[in-house]
Amino acid sequence: MAKRFLPFAIVFWLLVLSVGGQVNNFAADSAPACQAGPQCADSPNGCKAPVKYLGETDRCACFSCEYGRPSQRILCTSNEADKRTFMLMTKRTP
Repeated sequence: MAKRFLPFAIVFWLLVLSVGGQVNNFAADSAPACQAGPQCADSPNGCKAPVKYLGETDRCACFSCEYGRPSQRILCTSNEADKRTFMLMTKRTP
């Protein structure tokens, strides 16, 4: 009985772990709903590495600062110079 159960238990846990990872990646990779305007005017000055680019909607680009850390936060900007600065920060992120 135990010999039959073991392969199913291993497959079950592998599925649980793989789905859990996909859910976390989906949430992290999804760009927040941002729109051009005052809410899309964050400065890169307060952003610390690691930085991850999340996407752009209606010229409003969003970035995750301190990505993967408890202090992680999302900043968005429609300013082209600030977008370039954020993008440079993503390239410096290991």
